[in-house]
Amino acid sequence: GIRTVSGTVDGPNGLLVFELGAERVASLGLRGLSLAVVGVYGVVSYAASQRTREIGIRMAFGARPPEIFRMMYRRTGWVLVAGMSVGLALSSALARLSAGFLVGVKPLDPLTFVTVTAGGALVGGGGDRLRRGVGRGVAEVLRGQGTAGG
Repeated sequence: GIRTVSGTVDGPNGLLVFELGAERVASLGLRGLSLAVVGVYGVVSYAASQRTREIGIRMAFGARPPEIFRMMYRRTGWVLVAGMSVGLALSSALARLSAGFLVGVKPLDPLTFVTVTAGGALVGGGGDRLRRGVGRGVAEVLRGQGTAGG
């Protein structure tokens, strides 16, 4: 029979199926991104909490907080740069493979790549945990009562 355009588009074989699939894939992507962000934050926080005693000793010998921040970020930075480089390379390769599934969207969208990378750098920096460790008193840190994690 004869059907209208809107009936065809909204019907069981129309665009509705693709829209629902796209929403599910986007939801899974956001969940995966959230899980990755929480994982990176946890690893960086744990690494900072493991170095709390070292931070206290350095502060006892006269290191100032900016020097400690530079030291910690220099060590953490290399890991972040390596991880983000591998992640960008893999994601661009996978984006090229999935280009056939995308309709009206560029697989290598620069805004998406820049936003996700900047967000990863902000979360991966773990600055709040490091500031907590540096903000404690030297005696408190060396007694073991002050940790960067809590």
